[in-house]
Amino acid sequence: MTLSTTLSKAFQAFKTNKKYLLLTMLVEILFFATIIVLQFIYFEPSMDAATRAAMEMSTTMEQLPEEEMLNAETILLQNEEFINAFHDLLKYIAYFFLSAFAAWIIYRGPIWHLSLKTIYPKMPITTTYLKFTILSLFWAIILTILFITYTTTQGMTVMQTLTTTSTIISIALLLAIIYFMQTSFSLIPSQQTFKNTFILGVKHARTIIPAFIFNLILTAIVFAIPIYFIKTNPLLSLGIIVILTIPALAFARLHIIIATWSKR
Repeated sequence: MTLSTTLSKAFQAFKTNKKYLLLTMLVEILFFATIIVLQFIYFEPSMDAATRAAMEMSTTMEQLPEEEMLNAETILLQNEEFINAFHDLLKYIAYFFLSAFAAWIIYRGPIWHLSLKTIYPKMPITTTYLKFTILSLFWAIILTILFITYTTTQGMTVMQTLTTTSTIISIALLLAIIYFMQTSFSLIPSQQTFKNTFILGVKHARTIIPAFIFNLILTAIVFAIPIYFIKTNPLLSLGIIVILTIPALAFARLHIIIATWSKR
C-alpha cells in the first residue's frame, strides 16, 4: 500500500468518526494541560536546586588552588551543600517524569482506545488499558536505557567526531524506538507479542515507514507553528494548538494505525 493510499484511508476515517475525534481531542487537551501544570509545579524547585548546586560548584572552583583542579570532582562530592542541592534536583526531575508517566497512562490509554475503535469497534477499554500500560512500561525502560547510555557516552567522549557520531546513532535509535512503539500501540487489538511487533515493523516497513515519516514531519510542523507565536501572541498560539495541532495529532494516529493494519 502506498503513502497516498494510507493517507486517503486515514482522511476518510478521520471524517467518518467525528464522535471519537471530539472525545480524543478533549482527552488530548486534558493531557497537555496536565503536563503544563506539572511543569509549573516542579520547574521552580528544580531551578532553585540547580542554582544552589551551580553556586556551590562555582564557589568551590574559585577557592581551589590551580594544582588541585584535577581533584575538583572528588572535592565537590565531599561538599554537603552541593550534594544536597544535586539530590534535590534529581528528586524533582524524577517526580516530574513519574507524574508525567502517570498522566501518559491515564490520558493516552483512552486516546489510543478511541483511535483504535475505528478499526476494531468492539475493543474493550480495559483490554486497551492493560496492553497500553504494559507496552508503555516496556518502551519507557528502553528509552531510559538509551538516555543513560547516551549521557554516559557523551560524558566519556572527548573527541568531537566521536561525540557527533554517538549523537547521530542515538537519534537513529530514538526514531527506531518511536517507530516500533507506534507500531505496537497500533497492534493493541491483535493477539500481539513483542516479537510479532518487530517482525511486522521490519517486514512491512515499505508501507509503515512512509506513513511514520509523514507523521513525524506533520507533527514537527503543527508544533513548530504555535511555538513560534507563543512569546508574541500566547492566545493565538493556544488557538492554533486547539484548532490545528490536536486534530493533526489525531489524524497522524489514525494514519499509523491504518498503515499498520493494512498489512495484518
